[in-house]
Amino acid sequence: SGVLAANASAHGGAPGARYRTSLRRRLGRHHRHVGALARLMPHGRFVDAAVAAAGRDRRVFDAIVDVGLASGTARPRVLAAIAGDYLRG
Repeated sequence: SGVLAANASAHGGAPGARYRTSLRRRLGRHHRHVGALARLMPHGRFVDAAVAAAGRDRRVFDAIVDVGLASGTARPRVLAAIAGDYLRG
């Protein structure tokens, strides 16, 4: 986001609005996914299912890390793996 802020301020005019637009474009989907997943985190069963799915499948683990530490999104395949563990619960 720092690069986006620098780019927005370098062009003069309304840098705040330009920054908000570019940030929303770059990270908006990620923020929506993180917000939805955050609402599931208080439910221990969901967390247990996510850990179990990540333990079985490196791709699920990598996707969870990408959402938590980068700008990834909750992919359908990953959600399906977590849901499967949740239902087997």
